[in-house]
Amino acid sequence: MGVMDRILKVSSLSPGSTLNTPSGRSIFEIEERTQCGIRVIVGKQKKWRIHISAECWEGIPNFLRGRGWVLIGAVHEGNPKPGSLDSYVQRFTHGTSAASYVAPILEKAGIVKIDRGRPNKVLLSK
Repeated sequence: MGVMDRILKVSSLSPGSTLNTPSGRSIFEIEERTQCGIRVIVGKQKKWRIHISAECWEGIPNFLRGRGWVLIGAVHEGNPKPGSLDSYVQRFTHGTSAASYVAPILEKAGIVKIDRGRPNKVLLSK
C-alpha cells in the first residue's frame, strides 16, 4: 500500500483536523487530502496554504530507508541542512519549509516515529 493510500485511510487526518508540529510550539490544519497530495494551512495570524504533492509523500520511505534517525530540520529562513527531511521536502514545495507538517502526518499514518527531543528527528517504521 502506498503512502497516500495509508494517509487517506486515517480518519484523524481528515480535512479540518489539526495536528501539532514535532516541537509542540505550533499547530496546523489539514485542508485537503486527495490522491494528488495534501494541502495544509499553517500560521497563527496570517494563514498560509502549503500543498505537498503525492510524489513527495511516496518518495519519503525511500529517502529514509536505511538511514536510522534523520533530522527533521525545518528551517523557515535559509537553507535546510543537507540530508534532513526538510531538504527532501523542499524539493517539492518550491523551497518552502514543510517538514514540521509532513512528519506528524507520517506519524499518524504509522510510517515514521518521531523523536521530539531537540533536535527533532524521524525514523522510518518497520
